[in-house]
Amino acid sequence: MRSARALVAAATAVAACAVAQQAAAVTFGADLAAAVPNVAPTCPLGFPSVPGLPLVEVGHSTCTWTYADYTSNTGLFSPITGVVRSVSIRVGAQTGPMRIVVMRWLAQNALGGGVNKVCCVITAATPTFTPTANQVTTLRTNLPVTHDPQPNPGETRAAAQDMLGVTVMDATTPIPLVDTGVHGGLLLDFVLYPGGQAPALTPLSQGTANGYIVPISADVVPAAENLALTPAVLVTQGTVARVTGQNAVPFLIACRGDARCQGLVQLVSQNTGAAQSLSAHPSASLAAKAKVYGTVSYRIAAGRRATVRVRLTAAGRALMRSRPSAKVWVKVSSPNTRARTRRITLRRS
Repeated sequence: MRSARALVAAATAVAACAVAQQAAAVTFGADLAAAVPNVAPTCPLGFPSVPGLPLVEVGHSTCTWTYADYTSNTGLFSPITGVVRSVSIRVGAQTGPMRIVVMRWLAQNALGGGVNKVCCVITAATPTFTPTANQVTTLRTNLPVTHDPQPNPGETRAAAQDMLGVTVMDATTPIPLVDTGVHGGLLLDFVLYPGGQAPALTPLSQGTANGYIVPISADVVPAAENLALTPAVLVTQGTVARVTGQNAVPFLIACRGDARCQGLVQLVSQNTGAAQSLSAHPSASLAAKAKVYGTVSYRIAAGRRATVRVRLTAAGRALMRSRPSAKVWVKVSSPNTRARTRRITLRRS
């Protein structure tokens, strides 16, 4: 197991340090500098449970893979409860559509001693994406994860423990795997058929391989650092906003809470009030419903104020060239929450 442990040692060390400090993101998963894919099974051909033996066709065109190192209780299990903010995956020469998913295990004390663990339901997933061949692809994500402590002896509660996996979305795209060369140990892979999609799709069947690493690394922030993911408050009063000579509109906003605020301030043509997703382009959720006349991101410490300057887009500049004033909506949003909007009139300074 020495070679397998080496591939996760760097990420595990970083995770241990970050958990102790409870300040920054915790990194977990494989060391992508060392974990180079060298096995590429496709879903219909099953999984390489024993090297050298022929694969047995399983009859499913999609599947989900994950792994755990039970020697160190690491792998793709999130080490803390929080939100996974970014996920990186390394693939080989052949690539295709994939999703990163959150897979929930349940652990409970067994009547005769030991702990029973049951795998898995899918509780969250990213949009489908296609990673770049022979490179590491990094996604911005907003995936909630839970890591309950193991039940103590005598406890009857069930502990939820979430891990990440990758779902391949068609029959020809291979799952990127790293064969550690050590088989028969406690580095285990879990393969679910068909590929899972959130929420809570229970797999029809599953298999267990041994000695393979899925080259995924992720950053998770503690739940306490995610409390301020609500829109900041628009402090600027009045119904008129001035456009400066630099085609920007200043607004005063405030973070009124116990943790930081972050998100977007936008000028839009309609009052959509829609939530903004971290996994999408800032304007993607508005594209089908409203024109975006300006956008700026914000990040404010708890209890502080800041002036943000919303720079006009091409559509916004065209709007102000054709008239002395225009009515728009100012929208203050944050990931996956309902936005706060106000009707205003734009005028040139």
